[in-house]
Amino acid sequence: PIYWMDAYWRFYLIKHNRESLLAKTVHADPGPISGIPTGSLVLGNHGDRVIESMVSSGELVTVSSVPEMGGDPYFMLLEKRGS
Repeated sequence: PIYWMDAYWRFYLIKHNRESLLAKTVHADPGPISGIPTGSLVLGNHGDRVIESMVSSGELVTVSSVPEMGGDPYFMLLEKRGS
């Protein structure tokens, strides 16, 4: 389950002064991303098998990890690569 993703996304956009991206934000379940423009940012969960397969295939590239208070990564920020 992806608890609090909306709150994390909003928090980090504000933290990095990128609130303009809120208007472009689209929520989607993991699955085919062929319709997402190249360069789009994707927020996903560590350990999600669908996300991990897209990273392995090169469709997505990990930009950074978002650690929880205990230090373990929970979310990951990814970028869609072109075909």
